[in-house]
Amino acid sequence: MAAWDLFFAQAAPLMQQHYEELSLEDRLIWEPDHELYRTLGAAGRLQIVVARDGLALVGYHIFLLHRHPHYRLVSAHEDTVYLHPGFRRGWTGYKLIRSSITRLKLRGVQRVVMHEKTHNPLHRLYLRLGADCTDHVWTLKLGV
Repeated sequence: MAAWDLFFAQAAPLMQQHYEELSLEDRLIWEPDHELYRTLGAAGRLQIVVARDGLALVGYHIFLLHRHPHYRLVSAHEDTVYLHPGFRRGWTGYKLIRSSITRLKLRGVQRVVMHEKTHNPLHRLYLRLGADCTDHVWTLKLGV
């Protein structure tokens, strides 16, 4: 069984909660592309770090890795990050993201790109981790 399948078997309820909490408008149908995640995992281009309370999964941070098309470096782009609301006070979120970044560095990643939802700001946490705000992301809906 692929690492993605093992993760998703445990994470599906938390991922559904994530979708319901943070998908505000024009809700797209939540349907992860399992085959794509499996392919990325098999190619070494997927990183999943989880937070647990005992055996219970309470958070996850997923990155997609690739060679940057403009520069000679390996880049990681955040696919998603989520932490159960009951664990957002304290250090659990910081430790989850810090652990992700540490593991990316060990894998040879030289640039990490993270984002935040406008209605769920994470910039203070990212600044505490040493990140710089370098871009703003805009979404234009062309149908769906």
